[in-house]
Amino acid sequence: MAGARRMWADRIRRIRKGRGWDKPEMARRLAQAAGEARGSLPDHETLLGYVKRWERASVGISERYRMLYARAFSMDEDELFGDQSVATSTAEPATIGASAGDFSTAGRVGAKDVDEVHRAIQRLYSIDDQYGGGRLRDSVLSLLQQIQHLLRDGVYTEQIGTTMRSAAGHVSELAGWTFFDTGDQERARRFYLEALFAAQVAQDHRLTTLTLSSMSTQAYYQRHPQEAFDLVSAAAASARGWATPRVRSMLALREAVAHAAMKDRSAFSNAIARARWEHADAAEVTDPHWVEWLSDSELTVQEASCFMDLGEPEDLHRAETLLSEALERTASSYRRNRALYLAWLASVLCHRGDVRGAAQTGMRALELQTSVSSARGVAHLQTLRNRLRPHGGVAVQEFLDRYHRALAGVNG
Repeated sequence: MAGARRMWADRIRRIRKGRGWDKPEMARRLAQAAGEARGSLPDHETLLGYVKRWERASVGISERYRMLYARAFSMDEDELFGDQSVATSTAEPATIGASAGDFSTAGRVGAKDVDEVHRAIQRLYSIDDQYGGGRLRDSVLSLLQQIQHLLRDGVYTEQIGTTMRSAAGHVSELAGWTFFDTGDQERARRFYLEALFAAQVAQDHRLTTLTLSSMSTQAYYQRHPQEAFDLVSAAAASARGWATPRVRSMLALREAVAHAAMKDRSAFSNAIARARWEHADAAEVTDPHWVEWLSDSELTVQEASCFMDLGEPEDLHRAETLLSEALERTASSYRRNRALYLAWLASVLCHRGDVRGAAQTGMRALELQTSVSSARGVAHLQTLRNRLRPHGGVAVQEFLDRYHRALAGVNG
């Protein structure tokens, strides 16, 4: 129950922020959605207090207010509050993409189209968080084509055009991320460069920061830590003057990752301390939606990966502790993330000589990996398989057998 509450609380907050509404505006929208029954609602300050508690997931939400949220967001109530953690069908992202297609086919492009694009982007981010990039790549590309069609053939004001170009850039960045997550690094880089171009045309510094930060992650993953550091430094320069504490935390974390990969322990310690310091501040209304992934659990996991890169015995012990803590706090609905965390934990256990524990943890990761689409998760499990192969024991053999049945045809 708590996990489901946390899930829809995150969902209503993300959608609200995607519409550009602060919490007082959300309270006003709920009152407006009540229509003639508005007089039966509590006053604005009380309703605002409800909104804050709902988004913190500190209390449940009654059927009455679920209905008002659905009206305010113009969404189906089941879609908004349903438990998406059980929706594992690969057809789900196609449904998301289809729901994004109700745009003007010709003629004037207006605020309705802009709002529909933003809603579609929010839904795609939600699917990526839970299932990985492979599940939504086709939907992302379809949405990008639709936006490009509106920009190419539609009629719109200068403001609408700028907003839509920025949206196209955000979808290009998300496309880059989906290709990165599924292992196609060349196409990922191409879409990232498209996003940077769109950001320049739209003069969207936030999109520039996001894209450079994502490119930094890609460079790190491709084992180019100096390039990763240079890219995140450029992202930080783009963020000067507008970055919220959560954005500064994300950028400091990217910097810490690059320093750890270069074995610069002092610079890593400085950067991770800044990431923790900035993250301690409460999330703000002005936070961009794309920084919401940086939960305390995710920050903990990224710090653990840094200790894995540093690689000394005491570092690996610290990484094991951090990964175990993060897994306890990560909701079961975030399957892609949990699969990655478990694969990393299994790798740490193997390095520390706990072969049986590594195999058992690897089997937990395998079980989740079969329901998500992330080449990174497969790659980590493949590495674990190679490390466990020389060892004997019932647990190791069971892991190897399960790996062969589940993933041998996917990646080696």
